Amino acid sequence: METKDYKTKILKYSKAIESDCENYDAYNKRGVYKFLLKDISGALMDYKKAIMIKSDYAKGYYNLGVAYHEIEKYNLAILYYDKAIKLNSRYAEAYCNRGGSKAKSGDNKGAITDFNKSIEIKPELTMAYFNKVNVKRKMNGEKVE
Repeated sequence: METKDYKTKILKYSKAIESDCENYDAYNKRGVYKFLLKDISGALMDYKKAIMIKSDYAKGYYNLGVAYHEIEKYNLAILYYDKAIKLNSRYAEAYCNRGGSKAKSGDNKGAITDFNKSIEIKPELTMAYFNKVNVKRKMNGEKVE
């Protein structure tokens, strides 16, 4: 059921793009549904189109970070999270996710700093606490699953 709904949403946003080829939000949203269907290359193309149309679109850069993290290209993910944060310095989710990519790339101290910033901005973002604890455990030599 969910997969069918995602495909319906993709068609909806494709029609919106046909009507207005400069609709950066429609590209971004279509990319989200492609991502959910595991069409990462299609999602990347849509997110890139969104930021080509609107170069100051923080959500587009954030979603590029998410997609590159998914395919384990952590340095690219960090680059795009950096751009999202530069455009919106209060983007707690971008700090949290950048911390995750930093941890995966071996920068545990940088990851902790990002998780702390995320928590400072949005204390209810539980994923930042969870990730911070796991990185600290890893730094202390504990096995983290």
